[in-house]
Amino acid sequence: MLINGIDISRYGAKQMKVTPGKRTVANESEMAGGLFVPVMCTPEIGLKEYEIAVAVHGDSREEIWRHTDMVVALFGRGPAAVKLDGFTSTFQLSLSGVRQEEYGPKLDRWHTLILECKGYECGEEVVRTFGSTRLIDTMENGVNEDYKFELQVELPIMQGMRPALLGIKIEQVYVVESGDVTNEYEFIGKCAPIWGELKISGVCMNRSGESLGPVEISAWGDETSIEIEKGTGIAVGDSANGWSDDMAGFTVDMPSPPVCVGSTGKYPESQRIFFKWKFYRPPADERQGQWVRYRRIRHTLSYTPIYI
Repeated sequence: MLINGIDISRYGAKQMKVTPGKRTVANESEMAGGLFVPVMCTPEIGLKEYEIAVAVHGDSREEIWRHTDMVVALFGRGPAAVKLDGFTSTFQLSLSGVRQEEYGPKLDRWHTLILECKGYECGEEVVRTFGSTRLIDTMENGVNEDYKFELQVELPIMQGMRPALLGIKIEQVYVVESGDVTNEYEFIGKCAPIWGELKISGVCMNRSGESLGPVEISAWGDETSIEIEKGTGIAVGDSANGWSDDMAGFTVDMPSPPVCVGSTGKYPESQRIFFKWKFYRPPADERQGQWVRYRRIRHTLSYTPIYI
């Protein structure tokens, strides 16, 4: 058993058993006075409640107590990532109660630590990558036009999962070759910037699965990748060329953090997501025009399934 990545055996402890999660349910249904039929309400399903029994050993009663305190301290002040023996999933658990039972003639053989927790189960991370093969030539239609490109993808949804935060990473992975530029050797072998605008539809939704609007990204600096972190919803830009002095060259506008709608939404098997690109037309001067001419864009979506 691991708590926040630390094996509890370090403190002479071993998981004994886990009581299956009991759900908390709130339901306001009632038979109101004066009515012939009851008022039936939709139940609100809360977190699961878990009870974990852990055997704690030591050379003395004092040491067992110290080991017990150390195991409890692993939970910290917030929810802990817990890997239970016999389960492949990770559980996000918060302590709600602790009990300790002592055994042995001198109460110094072993103690049973009962951890009462509330939380939910997390499945294995789902990662899908789209659109990483096609080479786009933005000068295909001439240098006086922006180049438009659209991509529609289907993101699979794990059965039974609840809505989860969605991570989005956009990467320009094309590396400039010697034939792409004229007498500008400092560009060869480097990754060209994104240099364009992107609208992502189908990722910002309310609890009913209704769209709140698209994510809008503009990148005109040296960014070769932009990521919306799934854990925080924060957008960050980066450059594969190691240039960090122009990372203010992008903006991200989103009505809410992106989410995977879960199997309880309108589309229980997959989520349809649209990427709509407008790459800025290359500058008229040959040096900069060749530098941003080609694109090979990789779109990566990721989420961790949540089961409550």
